[in-house]
Amino acid sequence: MRALRLVRDHADTAFAVFCTVAMQIEVWFAGYSPHRPLLSLLALFATVPLAFRCVYPLASYTVIWLAIFAIVNLAPGFDDQSVIFVVVFVFALYSLGANARGRQAWGAAVLVPFAITAFGGSAIWFLSAYWPPGCGRSMTVFPAASIPSQKSSNV
Repeated sequence: MRALRLVRDHADTAFAVFCTVAMQIEVWFAGYSPHRPLLSLLALFATVPLAFRCVYPLASYTVIWLAIFAIVNLAPGFDDQSVIFVVVFVFALYSLGANARGRQAWGAAVLVPFAITAFGGSAIWFLSAYWPPGCGRSMTVFPAASIPSQKSSNV
């Protein structure tokens, strides 16, 4: 019970450690990853910021995206064959939408379409599938407390 509570309290760190270990294993043992030492370093930059995704969502996503972009340019087939690569990218995208508030959310609205189209994917598909679920609560214009309540008149 205590171990479950510890994992729940440190879920971001635990997930970042899991992704880091999984991507390092994939970098070092997969046959489709050339330049292993440099890819290993870039994989650290792509996974470790997941531990800070709630505190610094835009900075975390930016570091992850730049590392992923470098990995794709260094090892062109890596993104097509790596499962953990896709998990990290999609989770970082969702986390940005879920945790960015205020100016960070609007900065993300500018950054995300460029990040998606840089990979040659369909920006509309990604934006409609992964980013808005978390973004819906972070980019609300009026907080619930500022909306006047409508009282029903019993006449």
